[in-house]
Amino acid sequence: MACSEQNIFLSKVSVNIAVAGVKGQLQGPRPLVDTSSVSPGYLIKAPNSYGQVFTIPALATGATAVTLTMTYEMLVQSAPKAKTYAKQTGSNDLVIPIAT
Repeated sequence: MACSEQNIFLSKVSVNIAVAGVKGQLQGPRPLVDTSSVSPGYLIKAPNSYGQVFTIPALATGATAVTLTMTYEMLVQSAPKAKTYAKQTGSNDLVIPIAT
């Protein structure tokens, strides 16, 4: 059967926050995490999507940039209608300069 018949579920999203200053790395806030409240995860196959708002906490004084690393943990059915899954992980980085 075609892969398009298999469902894809989002089980967890993590946002790691790295803060840079003029003299190097600064203490960053704890990672932000959204873990699915349903098993095996949120269905994200079209036409379904995932939306979440993450609010970045205050950054250390002297911050000149922040890098957000978003990691997505997905479960893909091993076959259509199967109750077994393969785990896939993807990530994106977003670098935001801060005007001082």
